[in-house]
Amino acid sequence: MLVSIALLGIISSTLLLSISTAMKITVIMGKRQKAENLAQIQMEWVKQQAGLLTDYSIVPEAEIFGGYLVTTKVENVGIPPDNVRDNNIQKIIIKVIYNDRSVTLEGYKTR
Repeated sequence: MLVSIALLGIISSTLLLSISTAMKITVIMGKRQKAENLAQIQMEWVKQQAGLLTDYSIVPEAEIFGGYLVTTKVENVGIPPDNVRDNNIQKIIIKVIYNDRSVTLEGYKTR
């Protein structure tokens, strides 16, 4: 009888620990998914702007959305082998920082 109670205690504590771990992972993945969604929304916003962007027309350097810091960087692209700048293509880098972690999304915009 005592052995069965001990086994039941061990099994139930293991089950509770695994449920707790699964819940923590779900919260972490939810925050990461939200960061990825913010990056994609920001990328689409930048791509929808008319023409090519300059330092003065991009979104503010950093915006905070409910604990998520979003930065946007736009730079002209160099074309190999001479790394000559192509004024018709720009590289967009969106970085979302949250809880000491980050998600980076890169894309391109053409004239």
